[in-house]
Amino acid sequence: MNSEQRLGYLAEILDMPSLGFDEKGCCVLTFDDMPITFQALNDHLMMTIYITKLPEDLSANFYLNLLAANFYWEASKGCTLAVDPASRSLVAHIIDNEEERDIKQAIESLLNITEQLHAVLKNPPLPKQRQDVSAMRL
Repeated sequence: MNSEQRLGYLAEILDMPSLGFDEKGCCVLTFDDMPITFQALNDHLMMTIYITKLPEDLSANFYLNLLAANFYWEASKGCTLAVDPASRSLVAHIIDNEEERDIKQAIESLLNITEQLHAVLKNPPLPKQRQDVSAMRL
């Protein structure tokens, strides 16, 4: 199944007549007031969500926790977490390219990790505060 077919499958799931990519190969849908960008990558469908712009005073441990969350995607619910260097925004993305992967599950993973990270960022560790890597509990 190619990316256009996967997007068509998503339209069926959402009970929409159709979905399509723009001239840049993107389609943006909003779920629970959170826009998710769907991007065509050959036969893959990459879903990206910009979580929030990061404050400048976050501790190094916060970033260590983000890296740890990416380890085998265990704490990130299958998503890859990153920081957009241009905007200092925290970003999560997941690539849906397997026939057996449920696209709804991928979207739910993005929304869940976004909610969890919003909660963590309400009380981020102080710059000099020590924090165990497992304390983020994504």
